[in-house]
Amino acid sequence: MIDQKSDLDVVMEIPVLCRFWTEDQVWNGEAVDLPVAVFGETFESAQDNLFHAVISHLEALEEIGKLEETARRLRSSAKQRRLTLDEMGSNQPFVRFNAGVQDHRVFAIG
Repeated sequence: MIDQKSDLDVVMEIPVLCRFWTEDQVWNGEAVDLPVAVFGETFESAQDNLFHAVISHLEALEEIGKLEETARRLRSSAKQRRLTLDEMGSNQPFVRFNAGVQDHRVFAIG
């Protein structure tokens, strides 16, 4: 499981919608609004892998000065997102998790 922080004052909160599905006997996962995708042998391992990959992606965006812009886009998308039945599919769980940023450090909020 990724390192989660809940006792810090979060400067910026970033919602991330993740989609999971099985294909060829492995679980796949993607961040719906970010260019991040992973796989794992179980749902839990795919979920953990995706959370790590998203945090790494957000850390890279912070390093190049693009995190605030991306966070605004993700917050706006989270408010406006409406999934259709076709988008949801069968056996495709969606998970939303929140990342936080404090002192230029990105972490999962638990």
